[in-house]
Amino acid sequence: MTARNTDGRSAPADPMIIELEGILESLGARMAELVELAGSRLDAIRAAAPAELAQTIGRENAVVQDIAEIEKRRVRVVGELARRYGSKAGVNTTFTWFADRIGGSSGERLRRLARGLRERMEMLTQLNDTAALATNALISHMQGLMSQVGARLSHARTYARTGAVPPGPAILSSVDVTS
Repeated sequence: MTARNTDGRSAPADPMIIELEGILESLGARMAELVELAGSRLDAIRAAAPAELAQTIGRENAVVQDIAEIEKRRVRVVGELARRYGSKAGVNTTFTWFADRIGGSSGERLRRLARGLRERMEMLTQLNDTAALATNALISHMQGLMSQVGARLSHARTYARTGAVPPGPAILSSVDVTS
């Protein structure tokens, strides 16, 4: 990637801008993984498959850890570029703000990458909202089943609301065996 000098000659691209593009690409790729995993998590919830759910959540945690590492790089790069370009927002400066200041093909790449990241984040939010609804529905279903089980077994005093029947009062009795 090269930019043009004022005299028309090619000038090397700014390494910080190149790194910012790489950060956006990495975040976009990781977010795409989270979208895919959120779909798998939703499938596991719908199928009531706890082993599959645990495996998916483990993979999600690994991706989130990767994102945390990328975020450290983003803070460093965005902080430096914000100082350079005069952004008062500092490390919270948006990618599109930089794209507007940088312009040209680099600005367009940043804008395109930021748009893709935003779209993936919105998809992830929708999937997570759906998973929350599915989880609540499953919890309600299970609570209903437990209520039915409790109602059926309570007549035998083998089940109580707490999951176990508390012991009753001690009964003292004796038998006279001397006569």
